[in-house]
Amino acid sequence: MKRALVLSGGGAKGSWSGGVIEYLVKEQKISWDLVIGTSTGSLLAPLSAIGEVDRLKTAYTTVTSKSIFNINPFNKKGKVKLLNALWRVITKKTSLGEGNNLKKKIKEIMTEDDFNRIRKENKESIAVVSNMTKFQSEYKSTKTETYDSYCEWMLCSSSVPLIFEVQNNDGCEYLDGGVLNCIPIQEAINLGATEIDVVILSAPVTKDYPPMENMWEVVMRTLDFMNKEINKDDIMLGKLSGKAEEVKLNIYRTPISLTKNSIIFTKEQMLQWWAMGYEFARSHYEVKEVKLKRTKTNPKYQIKSIIEKGKTRKK
Repeated sequence: MKRALVLSGGGAKGSWSGGVIEYLVKEQKISWDLVIGTSTGSLLAPLSAIGEVDRLKTAYTTVTSKSIFNINPFNKKGKVKLLNALWRVITKKTSLGEGNNLKKKIKEIMTEDDFNRIRKENKESIAVVSNMTKFQSEYKSTKTETYDSYCEWMLCSSSVPLIFEVQNNDGCEYLDGGVLNCIPIQEAINLGATEIDVVILSAPVTKDYPPMENMWEVVMRTLDFMNKEINKDDIMLGKLSGKAEEVKLNIYRTPISLTKNSIIFTKEQMLQWWAMGYEFARSHYEVKEVKLKRTKTNPKYQIKSIIEKGKTRKK
């Protein structure tokens, strides 16, 4: 039996994933042989693989825009800095901001000791990246990379288009893993997982979007729609493949849209989302004992009724 955890992208919303992970590790005593993360999921993956959820919570919920950007494309209200954007377009930059500070933050989240421990315990953490030169998803593993190179791939995996600059690595250009594969269920199946916990940070669309007020909102709305379609395909293909391969999928998905701009990092908001993720996982994984009436053929019978992932089943 091989159990995997798949973590989708979602910027600051990754704190919701963290809450789910904390519940599964602390309350359900679950551990994973393999953790695959896209974008923000790649930042959560290493410490999740070794069960260091307290450190993960501290590291992740203290992320700020300053600890990510050396050139922040947004103002305090979460709006694009127009003069900065205009200047970067004129000077032919590939993004509105620069995230060089994230390189340092990544090494604070995952130390070299953590990297070595993942290997020693025979665990595996994988960062999904989008190779924009060859137009293909690639999967970078702690089993084949060095500590420094894996940190570089985590940065590539987290480089959101337009917000972060294009990353150059191994002679190719790379961007956020979610460009091509936001929910890498299929890769977990390919690597032999027999049970997969999947955390998805895009909520189903349940209401109309508000009117778009400028070109930036048009671009971001378009990217959001494209991302949702990719997510749908990833989920559908994962379910079909999982059924064919007899793989059990446990899906945890945000029931509501958490934010319009997931690149704004606020400690109070992220702590709230962390708590929401924890409570969501608990409400979908309750275990209750139900005593059944004794009969001659069934004396002192007791059964567990498990409410798991929104479905009730008897075991």
